[in-house]
Amino acid sequence: MKKIYPFQFLLFILLMAASCKPDALETTVEPVNQKLVINSMITPDTSLWISVTRSNIAFPSFSNLTPSSIISFIEGIAVNDALVTLSCNGYTDTLTAQSWGTYKLEQIPVHPGKIYQLTVFRPSTGETAFAYATIPSKSKIRQASVTVNYRTEHPAMELNASFEDNSTTRDFYIASYYAVDIGDLKKHPEMLYHFMNKKRVDFDLINDLKQTNGTISLHKNFPEECISDTLTFMVSPVEEGYYRFLEQHKLSGGLLSQLAGEVVRYKTNIQGGYGYFSLRLPAIVRIAPTEFEILK
Repeated sequence: MKKIYPFQFLLFILLMAASCKPDALETTVEPVNQKLVINSMITPDTSLWISVTRSNIAFPSFSNLTPSSIISFIEGIAVNDALVTLSCNGYTDTLTAQSWGTYKLEQIPVHPGKIYQLTVFRPSTGETAFAYATIPSKSKIRQASVTVNYRTEHPAMELNASFEDNSTTRDFYIASYYAVDIGDLKKHPEMLYHFMNKKRVDFDLINDLKQTNGTISLHKNFPEECISDTLTFMVSPVEEGYYRFLEQHKLSGGLLSQLAGEVVRYKTNIQGGYGYFSLRLPAIVRIAPTEFEILK
């Protein structure tokens, strides 16, 4: 199991955060006040990343999309002057500000089942947002393989994978897929435009109603253009509230349509803001094209 760059997580979080908008009220004429939008991710090395952005920011017109306009948009929604803290078991850690409205704690103390409190305070505006979360136990990917079939009219690429499920409890998971090499995005942010246009980030929501003898199996098809890409597959157990939050994202369409589409009602556990504070430990597998099974 190979290591994945934290920036790949942050990109997905930041794009998800940008799509969070205030509740739509049919009888309301005045716009809802701007609020902080919070999202989170724990990387495999147990560092915690929090993104802090602003709501009520217009996405640039699709007809005028350029690499620089997308970068400017992300820089425009980023909140870089916040004080972000995490408290658990009587201890409080202060996260370090990074770029693009992200904040990092080098190593989160991992206590599955314990309650963590996240607090975000912005001194320049007086805004405060906070939320609570627990860390579900980590799952384990049992197997993952990619098959490319050239025997069909158009080459077909499929991921076949399975992971462990705790059969004694009701569990929810997010399975995420990255079928593009985005490891160099931090050095070459102009690649973000092509990354978003190709829509090569996807995720599935899975619950344990599909488990068999403690194992959940899945099959995922990818377009022909992904055949030359390294496939990154991640599985994270999540609490039911975050699962329902992501369900709404799936129903509202892809990332770009969320950013530019109608305002959607999103569930949130952020008091004083939008988004979702969730602590989850992903299991990760990366499969290079040289490891694909080829059928000719």
